[in-house]
Amino acid sequence: MPRFMGMPLNTGRQMDGAATSNGLNPEPDNLFNQYFVKIGWFWTLILTTPFTLITSFILCCGDVKRMIKHHIVRIGIATVFWYVWTKLFFVFESSYGRCTDKRFDTKPTCLKAGFLWNGFDISGHAFILIYSSLVLIEEARPIVNWESIKEHLRNEEHNRATMDSAAARNPLSNLKDDELARLSYLYTRYTPLIRLLFVAMTVLQLLWDVMLVSTMLYFHKMIEKVLGGIFAILTWFFTYRFWYTSPTILPDSVGKGLFNYQVVKSRPDPIPMRRNNSLSCGQEITIIREIMVSKRRPIHPVGQTMNFRGSTAGEGRGETKGTRPTTAPTSIREVLTMMVLYVCKKAIFYDTNLKVALYLGSLFLISLIGDFMPYPRTYFAP
Repeated sequence: MPRFMGMPLNTGRQMDGAATSNGLNPEPDNLFNQYFVKIGWFWTLILTTPFTLITSFILCCGDVKRMIKHHIVRIGIATVFWYVWTKLFFVFESSYGRCTDKRFDTKPTCLKAGFLWNGFDISGHAFILIYSSLVLIEEARPIVNWESIKEHLRNEEHNRATMDSAAARNPLSNLKDDELARLSYLYTRYTPLIRLLFVAMTVLQLLWDVMLVSTMLYFHKMIEKVLGGIFAILTWFFTYRFWYTSPTILPDSVGKGLFNYQVVKSRPDPIPMRRNNSLSCGQEITIIREIMVSKRRPIHPVGQTMNFRGSTAGEGRGETKGTRPTTAPTSIREVLTMMVLYVCKKAIFYDTNLKVALYLGSLFLISLIGDFMPYPRTYFAP
């Protein structure tokens, strides 16, 4: 197994002295060491891939070709960057290092003989932990305002059923009837799974942050960790802030589909409190009615749609009654689900630029503290 895929191991032949079990210092049989960080990119992919697959499939209204071409490609690009950078780190250390015994001039033979290989080892673990965290954060962004799709579906289905041309424009208005039907089915069926995957991604991202602190304290020199973090941040910035945001180059940015549900709503115009003497009473009533129509329509019980005179639409005329169910949580289970999602969003979606600055700052500060702590430094296993 390549060394960049391994977790720091405290083997006797690769240490300046006997390792001490101290705080976050991982031992070879540590659970997180063996089953998480050692295969860190695997855990990142096993959660990010299905989340991106399902959300993009829904946002593309079931169009598989568009989903793969515009969204799934991002996961492949991230994997390529991960492999190339970590491979280059390994080649650089092997090519420009030397063995403590001059009889061995290659790293594999040096380590196999039981000696140490001294080289400039850019921290592959600082790279993978920071890069995985940033990829998790970016690919999880479709969850922002995800619940609003339910309201948009309700409003659009109501508008089409009643043929209400005066209703406010909906983000789903441009969808065809078959696309709207597929969106409604896919959204209802897969939203519980999307919520579960998002919570798991949040937990994994927090775990990577904890393991990053361990790497900062106990492994590598400060400059090696800082360079690993810088390569991760530059790769993230190039892909998610420059490449994917370009409107003429594929793939698309995260959350982009056949409709846009993440538009920041503008504040409504305030209604003047003082009466304008230049308007007649009838004109004022007309203006207020137009404002009420242009804004959000009132929600009525299932099976009823109210007209402006307060009577039920279709009463006494044999017309089919419209349906417009409420989108408010209807059970304790749903309320608890919304609370968990809210906490997870707060944990993972604070300012990304601030998080990047914290990564860089902590790489310097915590690594500097670790360099002065009274315990022997540890190295990576081959």
